[in-house]
Amino acid sequence: MALFVLVVAAISLSAPPAAIAQEQHYTCPMHPHYIASDPGTCPICGMDLVPMETGEADADMAAEGHERMTVRVPAETIQTMGVRIAPAEEALFGRQMRSFAAVTPDERARHAVSSRVAGWIETLDIRAVGDPVAPGDRLFTLYSPELVSAQQDYFAARAAGGRRADAAERRLRSLGVQPEVMARLRTRSEALHAIPVYAQAAGRVSDIAVAEGQYAGPGAAIMTVQDYSQVWLIVSVSEQDLPFLREGTPAQVTLPARPGETLSLAVDYIYPTVDTRTRTGQVRLIVPNPDGTLRPGAFADVVFEADQTRRLSVPSEAVLMDGTGSWIVVSLGEGRFQPRRAETGLTAGGRTEILTGVDAGEMVVVSGQFLIDSESSLRESFRRLQHAALPLALVTLSQSEQAVVDHVVDAALYLHEALVDGFDIQPGFLDPALDAARHIEERWAQTPLAAVMEAARPPLQAAQQSRTESGLQDALASLVGALDPWLMEGRPEHYREAGLVYLTDEESGRSWLQLGTAPRNPYGAGPVQATPWPDLSHRRAEAEDARSRETPERPDAGHVH
Repeated sequence: MALFVLVVAAISLSAPPAAIAQEQHYTCPMHPHYIASDPGTCPICGMDLVPMETGEADADMAAEGHERMTVRVPAETIQTMGVRIAPAEEALFGRQMRSFAAVTPDERARHAVSSRVAGWIETLDIRAVGDPVAPGDRLFTLYSPELVSAQQDYFAARAAGGRRADAAERRLRSLGVQPEVMARLRTRSEALHAIPVYAQAAGRVSDIAVAEGQYAGPGAAIMTVQDYSQVWLIVSVSEQDLPFLREGTPAQVTLPARPGETLSLAVDYIYPTVDTRTRTGQVRLIVPNPDGTLRPGAFADVVFEADQTRRLSVPSEAVLMDGTGSWIVVSLGEGRFQPRRAETGLTAGGRTEILTGVDAGEMVVVSGQFLIDSESSLRESFRRLQHAALPLALVTLSQSEQAVVDHVVDAALYLHEALVDGFDIQPGFLDPALDAARHIEERWAQTPLAAVMEAARPPLQAAQQSRTESGLQDALASLVGALDPWLMEGRPEHYREAGLVYLTDEESGRSWLQLGTAPRNPYGAGPVQATPWPDLSHRRAEAEDARSRETPERPDAGHVH
């Protein structure tokens, strides 16, 4: 069993022809929609036609529509358009995640002041929240009968000598007497009425829980001193973004309190829980705040850059977007430019990752590419206008395109051989024919040939799914019926020269294609009728004449440009 292939030059769908002569076309400068194959004058205004600078446009267009027509731009025009180019190169960047944060005090720089004994606040030196405090500043004095009694025991033990004095001093320290106060007691011989309490850390008073003269019980919080020279940023991060973050992940922070300044920080800690209401987790950043401009409760804008790695990328302004996807204009040198479809990835730091479409080292246009892309699209539209309403007899295929269409015809031969020789088809053998039909349908859109290829795809798909002889016969008949306009009106001489025979079963009216003149009827043993290949030379001449009559007549003489 073998897949039958026409005796023609088979060319891969993905491989362009080695050498195809580029046909020169001409257009009118005033009416660019008029395109001719020969030089002359415009039939609308009489102006001389000029050559179209298409270069190798058709050869450069990808089979799947991933590229547009190449355009050539003169050097002086490139300067006028302000075209700038840059290389596609690898750059270090990662996934960007934007969120917001709230400024909070640094909990490590919080100092709570409390009393270990019961007593009364004799004097209160710090009376308001926000008062600055330095180490050694007196905060308040505390009168406590317990402290007075402990002092007296200390003095008595010191007078008696021995180890009892050390035990009495340790008792005072355990009751909260600070080293500064103990130094004073060593030089005294009588107890202090009220014990002073001094600040142990710098900062500002963030909370005062007592008033002067108020009673304070053991362990009661009296005041809190907070150092604001360093603050925390608590960032809310969506649950799905948390897995991309690690301790040390870079973050760019902008704060309203510091306009025009961007801070480069790193993740200090990722909290292990998620808020059940907002479905967000919390991430902590540490921000220096020596001038105190960052106040707790303020908001900040944070952009994390996670999963940093080297990626092939281009400047983000080089990427054009339309309804079909992303496009990048590639500079081919010598003033030639080609828009290409590109698959993009991450965008960060003014660069966009390129997954497909552009190779490393290629030069891409980062300024002025919109005009170049528009020109390419316009010329491609002109080429398609040439195809619109084009009779099949006038459809001119290149060598590679003819080989692609022959893939579909090969499928009809394959189905015929399977039926007459009695072997099961391999569905994968029909995939090239389906790909060929889709390719020609896109390449020759808005022409009868596209309609032929569109009609050929359902029978091919039906043949792949068929498990019975009758189903395969139906698929073969439908496929040949779909190809009939192209076989009879397109290139019959091509298939006649290849040795194909077009036969029809007279009883069922279903047709098939085969090689060799001896009929092998795949539909049964009924009588067979051969269909001769027509000579279309006169039809092509008539079609050309009809098209010329549709062209508008030239206006009266005297129209000067």
